[in-house]
Amino acid sequence: MAARVKSAFRNVNRINNMFLPQFENLKQRKIGKSAYNVFVDYKAVFKEFFQHAKEKPFRSATTLATLLGLYYVYEKNPGVNSYEDSVLDCANELLQISHLIRKPSSDNYVQEILKYRNQERIKIQSFGFLSLVWVSEFGPSCDLYEKHCEYVQPRWRTFPQRVIDIGILGHWWYLEKAMKDYDINEAELAD
Repeated sequence: MAARVKSAFRNVNRINNMFLPQFENLKQRKIGKSAYNVFVDYKAVFKEFFQHAKEKPFRSATTLATLLGLYYVYEKNPGVNSYEDSVLDCANELLQISHLIRKPSSDNYVQEILKYRNQERIKIQSFGFLSLVWVSEFGPSCDLYEKHCEYVQPRWRTFPQRVIDIGILGHWWYLEKAMKDYDINEAELAD
């Protein structure tokens, strides 16, 4: 066993001298050894993974599909700037049509979001797989007593009422729901 360890260290030193000749002192060689150890560890992990995949192919395929699905959702998570761009795009679309045929609920929703945006009260937090947009009680320039007093601060149980949108898979769901058929005024059609 000791002979195998010594030969392994000789191989490490030989590989270190071949690939990392600039590491001359002992401390730098330890860095090279640790890099080699990391390589050996990852090699062992991949060997075990492929061995496990051969033994249990269905379970491995399910795990891999789940991980790939989670990665896809993570990559398609809308960014922080994407919400503001989407709101401004919706506002421009609403401005391009007459107020007579514009759907009032769509217009009111977008105008309310623009009001919160101008007051700098919109907060966006990305959680990797989804993004939440909520309205804070006060903007950054507000300096009222209620903002600083801990007894009148909003409680966590009121947080779900302040959430105005959820972003997942590249879509802002409440904004898209509000903009559905934005160019059809049902009150105008009823007359």
